Amino acid sequence: MIQDCWNLIGVHGTASCPELVAHVHCRNCPTHASAAAQLLDIEIPAGYARHWTELVAQEQPLFAPATKSIVIFRVDEERLALSTDILREIVDMRPIRTLPHQSNDAALGLVAVRGELLICISLGCLLGLPGRADSVADTTTRPRVPAAHDAGSAVWRLLVVERDSSCFVVPVHEIYGVERYREGDLLPTPATVELAQPTYTKAVLPWGRHSVSLLDDELLFSALTRRLTSTAT
Repeated sequence: MIQDCWNLIGVHGTASCPELVAHVHCRNCPTHASAAAQLLDIEIPAGYARHWTELVAQEQPLFAPATKSIVIFRVDEERLALSTDILREIVDMRPIRTLPHQSNDAALGLVAVRGELLICISLGCLLGLPGRADSVADTTTRPRVPAAHDAGSAVWRLLVVERDSSCFVVPVHEIYGVERYREGDLLPTPATVELAQPTYTKAVLPWGRHSVSLLDDELLFSALTRRLTSTAT
């Protein structure tokens, strides 16, 4: 029997597997590769060839339903997603330099990415999450690397997001990867989310054994622009 540890303590489970520190994702782990090899060695069940022959012979639709891509990540204990349309790149954690006389809690400071200074934003603060996703950052010198699986974390990353010439950097606890979905897969946001002030979740997407909050990037960028502008004035 194949043990699907990736669904229990891996990236699709609690993310508490100590091997994630070295391999980042379950697909890079030898245990995952070994399970795949075992699956290929399983004896083909009766009727397998007939089932797939009938399936392939069925008339296929001319056009597959349109899909959209998102990047799924974790901030504190929340699994969130943003459209890849606004994702410029993903980079490793790096120093965050504080801004003098800055009273905006959402703005952590400045981060240098490929020679460009970008404002670093605390998504946890903006969304009103109970924890602080930016607590790992020593804003005066360099980011402190968290202990192995500190708060369930595997590897810290920075999302570089851009929309309408506005570009920000967002620190996240963990990145699960890029996924595709159809509009029909989306579920309405629960009432508990709709009542949150402010709310930036436009839908919920089932993902394995979990649910992912799909964030409205237009609302996020609009709110960030307003907060930074009001602080500057």
